[in-house]
This record gives sequence, C-alpha cells and structure tokens, in this order.
Amino acid sequence: MKAIETITNLILCLIKWIFSLDGSQVIYNLGLGIGGIIGAIVGGKVLKEQMKRKMLIQKYSKQYHHKLFNTKDGWQLTQNPYTLGDIYILDHRSKTKHWIANYQTLLDLPIPQRDLQLTEEKAKLFKEYKEGKEIITTGKPEPS
Repeated sequence: MKAIETITNLILCLIKWIFSLDGSQVIYNLGLGIGGIIGAIVGGKVLKEQMKRKMLIQKYSKQYHHKLFNTKDGWQLTQNPYTLGDIYILDHRSKTKHWIANYQTLLDLPIPQRDLQLTEEKAKLFKEYKEGKEIITTGKPEPS
C-alpha cells in the first residue's frame, strides 16, 4: 500500500513540475534540441543528394558534351524501337546504348535539342550496340 502511495505521489509531483514554468521550459528546450538534431540529419541527407546530383550532371556533361551531339564520333538521342517511350543515348564512340532512367535526368543532360525521332538508322544502331549502364542523376528509374 505504501509503495502505491509513494508512486502516486511521485507521478503527481512530476505532473506538477511538467506544468510548472521550470518544467515547461525544460521540455521546450528538449523539443528544440531534438528538432534541431532531426533537422540536421534530414538536411544533411538532402545536401548529400544535391551534391551527388551535381557531380553526376558534371560527369555526364563531360561524357556527352553538347559539341558531340548528333555527330558520327559522338552520340545521339533515340527511342527504344521495341518499347516506345524509353529514351536512350547511342554512344558511337563505345558502341553502347544507355537508357535515360527518368525524365528529370533527361532535363539535366546537356542536350541542345530533344531529337527523339526514331529513324531507320537509329533503330539499326540500337539493335547493334551493346547495352550500357543506365544514366540517372536524381530520383528512381521510371518503370519501362
């Protein structure tokens, strides 16, 4: 019986302290601290993702320089002749085709014009070239 009374008194004292000026100030400061930690973690992840995207855009801008666009020694943009809607880069230097995994990546690439017309020549090259690594700068690949 004494134990229950002691526990009840402790709970009542804790409740009084929580609703007192000192207790509410401590809880407020704890909330700010926890919020700051969560914000730093989330902000760090966002910043890391933005840095990664920027580095990938720079990499692809060098690899697929706009001066090499639509040249025999460069690269071209095309659609997959088997599943229209999937956009690929035909890299004539390495004889590979690279799937552009989502629309935002297409916008990130240094493409001076979006020539997606599927010609017989592009379809022939698409069949001849080996599959290369997908190209993605942000997000997740779109379903194909």
